[in-house]
Amino acid sequence: MATNAAKFPAIEALAVSLGLPFRMDVAILPRLNGDAAPLSLRVPAEEAVRIEFSDPARRQKWARYLSRYVNCRPPMRAILARLAAPISTWIPTEYCVPA
Repeated sequence: MATNAAKFPAIEALAVSLGLPFRMDVAILPRLNGDAAPLSLRVPAEEAVRIEFSDPARRQKWARYLSRYVNCRPPMRAILARLAAPISTWIPTEYCVPA
């Protein structure tokens, strides 16, 4: 959430110190009744991308994952749009051809 995004490094460090895997998920969805109020708590897409790619190990993990595809360079606008959308999964095959 935007209100605790600054605590992300400390939360990740705690998980690592306990030997636990950690993965940030910025998905915040509307309430079941359709109320969009929770969306105001989303981390801005640009900030989510900055956080996600701030760690060299995570960047390497993404590179290994995406290396399974050819021509896999989705436009940054598409990545940001997907992060800002109420969909929490980016499927690389939308922009990539399997290698």
